[in-house]
Amino acid sequence: MSCEQVHSRLLREDDQQYPDVGAVLTTDHFQPTSRGGAEAPANWVYCCFACNIAKGDYWQPDSLQRILHPLHDNLSEHIMEQEDGTLHGLTSTGHFHIAQLRLNRPADRAGYMTGQAINVTCGLIMH
Repeated sequence: MSCEQVHSRLLREDDQQYPDVGAVLTTDHFQPTSRGGAEAPANWVYCCFACNIAKGDYWQPDSLQRILHPLHDNLSEHIMEQEDGTLHGLTSTGHFHIAQLRLNRPADRAGYMTGQAINVTCGLIMH
């Protein structure tokens, strides 16, 4: 099954699971294939196009400077939403995740105000 087929199926079946983040979601390889990542559903996450580009082929899973995984990491331990909608890192990994994915882009903050920021982070959403 291709990334596009999974993306299409999940948008149809699980549209209640993914709140409107104000952007078209793309399917991304959490571990980039250029860094040994599998071409398999277990390695696919949803993310907006801007976060997909910002993440690129970055892969440092054993570093504090790593991208948080939406299922394997407790995002609320690393990231907190401020009253103005900006995200604040609670750990060095949270700070890095926010900076690497550029999560405090002005256009994104409006989407964060929905209260879904910690679950979605506009960055990576596990299927």
